[in-house]
Amino acid sequence: MGLFPWLNIALRWAHMTRQAHRPKPKRRHHRRPMSNPSSGEEHIHLSTSTSALAFNSSDDNNHEVSSAPDSSSRGVISDHYSPANLQVVWNLHLRRAPRDWELPVIAELLSMIHGVTFSNEEDEWAWRWSPNGSFSVSSFYDHLEAGRRQERQDTIQPFSHTLVWSIPIPSKVKFFFWCALLNKIQTREQLTSRGMDVSTGCPLCGNFEETTSHLFLVCDTVKFVWTNLVDNIFDIIEVMSNTYSLENLLQQWPQVRGGNFGKKLWRILPYATTWIIWTTRNEVVFRHKQVRRDHMCTNVKALAWYWVGGAIRNQDRSIGLKT
Repeated sequence: MGLFPWLNIALRWAHMTRQAHRPKPKRRHHRRPMSNPSSGEEHIHLSTSTSALAFNSSDDNNHEVSSAPDSSSRGVISDHYSPANLQVVWNLHLRRAPRDWELPVIAELLSMIHGVTFSNEEDEWAWRWSPNGSFSVSSFYDHLEAGRRQERQDTIQPFSHTLVWSIPIPSKVKFFFWCALLNKIQTREQLTSRGMDVSTGCPLCGNFEETTSHLFLVCDTVKFVWTNLVDNIFDIIEVMSNTYSLENLLQQWPQVRGGNFGKKLWRILPYATTWIIWTTRNEVVFRHKQVRRDHMCTNVKALAWYWVGGAIRNQDRSIGLKT
């Protein structure tokens, strides 16, 4: 969706809210259509949005399905169907015989509502794009992404949002990883591509152009930090040699055995390492500090412990435990 998807979300939201419920059609009320006093004629108008059985009343003298003959001025959809052999037979009770050009519209309506099942449960609001009917940002995001891929008819893979939003780290760090995985952080390569006149050399090693993959995977200083932290558990250099992006590294990060705290610490470790690399890089660029590899390793360990401890404390509070 890009770095700033909010405009796209806002434009789609109005359309989404009209479809975000599962109505029980038999409880929907509809106004009896009125005739056009100027022409003495009535027109049948069936909205193409009838997949939700939304028989909207018209105010422009183009009218839809009437109430049942024996109903009051307000009818319900159950007046227009009857069960037969475990199926539903629809009788729309039209006010007049449809014209030839209206027959395809009626056929489309009947095709849409065919097979609709009813229950005796109370009407309720539900979000149709999640299994439990509850709204979530992730389900909305997935639906938008699916729609965009279908519109563009391309093979672009969806954004790996579970690598960012499901990790128990601070929100600003999640935002950073969102940008990093989309290759949108302000590395020197990105700045020069936008027309800024800056040096392209890596601030940590000074040997190569500072790209996202170089800064977090290839730089000699970074390799030292990664190796110092995890080399006694697995060969990080071999793993990094087979990856070409930070996203691949996070996806291929191995799992380890151990207790709950140890597993949480290990899961967060690549995020803490990447964040310390980025903050150290900024200290060098903006405050002209010297790179100290041993301090970077110490800061990674301290930050990972701090994040895991905070996540456990928050979890304990959510289940009523004091810390």
